[in-house]
Amino acid sequence: MAWPYDPHIAPDPELWLALSEADRVEAVAAHHREIKHLHQRLPNPSVHAAAHVVAENQLAMEEPPEARVALLRLMNEGLNRHEAIHALAAAASCEMLAVMRERRPFDPERYRAALKALEAKSYLGTARKQD
Repeated sequence: MAWPYDPHIAPDPELWLALSEADRVEAVAAHHREIKHLHQRLPNPSVHAAAHVVAENQLAMEEPPEARVALLRLMNEGLNRHEAIHALAAAASCEMLAVMRERRPFDPERYRAALKALEAKSYLGTARKQD
C-alpha cells in the first residue's frame, strides 16, 4: 500500500521528506489512480506525479521560500490546494524545459520571478474538474 497522499492536504514535511523520491511519486500516482473516474485523462501519469512531487518537495523543504508564498497567495485568490500545486508544478516544469531547450544552467532568480508572477485566474478550474 502506498503512503496516503491527498493534494488538498499538506503532507507533514518531516514524514514527506523521510520517504524516498520513488515512494513520493508512487504516493501521488496512487492517489490519481484512485480518483481516475474524476480526474481528466493524463497523457503521462508518471510525469504528472513527478510534477506534484517537485512542488510538494519545495514546500516541505521551504526552498525556495517563494513557493510557499505563491501557494498561499494562489489559495487566497480562489484556487484549492490541488490547483495551486498544479500552478507551482507548471512554473517548475517551464523552468526545467527552458533549461533543457536553451541548454543553460538553472536560474534561481528567474524561477523565483516565475513563482511571484503566478496568478490564480490562469489555473481556476484546472484541478477542480479532476477532484
